[in-house]
Amino acid sequence: MRPSLRWLILVLFLVSGTSALVYQVAWQRLLVLFAGGDVAAMTIIVTAFMAGLGLGSLAGGWLADRASVRTNLVLFAVAELLIGLFGFYSGSFFHDLLYARLAVLVESRMMMAVVLFSCLLPPTLLMGLSLPVLARALTDCSPAVAGRIGGLYAANTLGAGLGALLVTWMLLPLGGIEETLRWAALGNAACALLMLPVIWKSRPAQEASASPPQPGPGQEAPRGITACLVVFFISGFAALAAEMVWLRVLGAMVKSSAHTLGTLLAVYLAGLGAGALWGSRWVRSPRDAWRLFLRVQGLAILFAACGVALILEILTLTPLVTYLGSYEPVDADSAVRLLRSLGQGELGDEDKDRVWLYPLLHLAVPLLVMFPSTFLMGAGFPWMQRAAQTDARRIGWRTGLLQAVNIAGCMAGAAGVCAFLLPAWGSAGVFRLLALLGGALLIAGTRRHGRLASVLATTGLLLLLPGQEHLWAQVHGTEAEHIVLAEDGSGVSVLK
Repeated sequence: MRPSLRWLILVLFLVSGTSALVYQVAWQRLLVLFAGGDVAAMTIIVTAFMAGLGLGSLAGGWLADRASVRTNLVLFAVAELLIGLFGFYSGSFFHDLLYARLAVLVESRMMMAVVLFSCLLPPTLLMGLSLPVLARALTDCSPAVAGRIGGLYAANTLGAGLGALLVTWMLLPLGGIEETLRWAALGNAACALLMLPVIWKSRPAQEASASPPQPGPGQEAPRGITACLVVFFISGFAALAAEMVWLRVLGAMVKSSAHTLGTLLAVYLAGLGAGALWGSRWVRSPRDAWRLFLRVQGLAILFAACGVALILEILTLTPLVTYLGSYEPVDADSAVRLLRSLGQGELGDEDKDRVWLYPLLHLAVPLLVMFPSTFLMGAGFPWMQRAAQTDARRIGWRTGLLQAVNIAGCMAGAAGVCAFLLPAWGSAGVFRLLALLGGALLIAGTRRHGRLASVLATTGLLLLLPGQEHLWAQVHGTEAEHIVLAEDGSGVSVLK
């Protein structure tokens, strides 16, 4: 396939990721009317969405290896068109039918979960099959498999990060949910339409290419797919567990507003996408991609465990500790007004200490806490693909299977943290669990002296991580003996 066509596919997959994230946010806001806004209901909504993605990945992987290049491109275009049609009418469907007419018929949590799963399955299944079919369509030679799959993942994830910013700062505030859904549907329609010239220009000879050539000499010995799946499940679990405690702690630090969640999610996704893009560029350099993946994922999870504690220690030495101990947040409108006054040279002396408060806490601090860890997580994605993609006849299936298992890990992380870990151990306990998982992966990926160093580093980190009272006291700008604390899956309460 021509390089220009591959670039166009990457751009379209970025737009597809943007629309998918916009749908997720908008649908979640609509579905809370039907399911409720408590933690259990939100967990069911998120789990149903992710389950559809995982099943779609398996279905896409099964189809991709049985189809030609052109057929896989057609599958993607049809999927985008159908997602767009569902998205365009989803506002009326979820509100006018599901909430207004069917809500009274739902008598239990189990029935509600079944209804939500049934409603979200068609669009999310179509979203999930996109990566495997495009991976198969783009990988016409084995040495390029990992880099091209990593590039697709990077484009889609960066698009999702862009969608998080757009839906938070522009689409929902300016147009409401209905207009937001129309813009997302327009993105899907554009993907389907612009894929037509790619389909037309794909060479007929490619259709007969049922299986790309096998990996050439010099590549590492095949890695068992079972080991790859187990580690990728752990990676997904750790990623979602880290995301949940990050959002909780950072939200309390910045005194969360309507713009906070979307902004933090954009930083999280940007790190994953940027890391996958960088990893795709260098994926063919290391000799042992498997061990490198283990080391990188181990370091990523270890940093996820200690990043918040490190930043809090730094903030306690700065004037920002005053804001942490205060009760009044700096809202987005005030922040924009202050920055505009600064640009026009009209900023008053009383506002000079407040002008950078919002950007620092909503952008700089989340970047320092989340970006290094998520960048490393994303960088490991193409290296995992290189370790796992040892059968050129099953590229689509292995891509879909890996993605499905990773999503299953994410679901386990979300449900396990909310239902068990936070009530039992609190956020500080989850950070310690992350340190154990990261240390285990790092130890598995090193040898001899490096393994001993990894054991010592993990042990030291576990001893240095703050306890529950100390962590939340720092978040609220005070001392541990001055707070009364309670935390479970629904939230955290602190009395100073």
